[in-house]
Amino acid sequence: MFFKFSIESFTTWTLLTSATALVTYLFQDYMKKKYNMRILFFEPLFYRPKESSCPNIADLVNCLNLAQKSIDVCVYTISSEPLTDAIINAYNRGVLVRVVVSNGVLLYSKEVKKLMKYGVETKFQADYNVYMHNKFAIVDSSTLINGSMNWTHQGAFQNWESVLITNNPSFVRPFNEYFDRVWVRISIE
Repeated sequence: MFFKFSIESFTTWTLLTSATALVTYLFQDYMKKKYNMRILFFEPLFYRPKESSCPNIADLVNCLNLAQKSIDVCVYTISSEPLTDAIINAYNRGVLVRVVVSNGVLLYSKEVKKLMKYGVETKFQADYNVYMHNKFAIVDSSTLINGSMNWTHQGAFQNWESVLITNNPSFVRPFNEYFDRVWVRISIE
């Protein structure tokens, strides 16, 4: 069968393929912009620098600084001054901040005391037979910070650690639900 060429069919074909290409491009671009993911790797150093000099800590602080509505933190412990200050700054900007820490060795670290002093709602479990050993935070119910790192100077400089930051709802949603369950179960101190 012989294809009959005409200007109308060529124009239709050109418009259709151009529209398809444009929709494909826009969809791919939309997907790239909508879901971001970065992974931070921490490696041990053999000296004790200031935490504020760590680019990865600065990334975490910047992420917390972007909060407009809420920050939920669920970490084993906090003794990182820059991260604590970012949480307090968000709280002072009117961001709803909820923090859960474990009943472990740094329960009353200087930074945890500072959070409580500034009025940040901070909870920890009363059961000393188990530990809340999570290391995650959720910013504005839409960005997840999750990884192996305790929010401590040692976690930033003396351990091999990794932290994932993403706004992919497939990751964020279950952590939101989990945080809410933990928040209800753990008594306030």
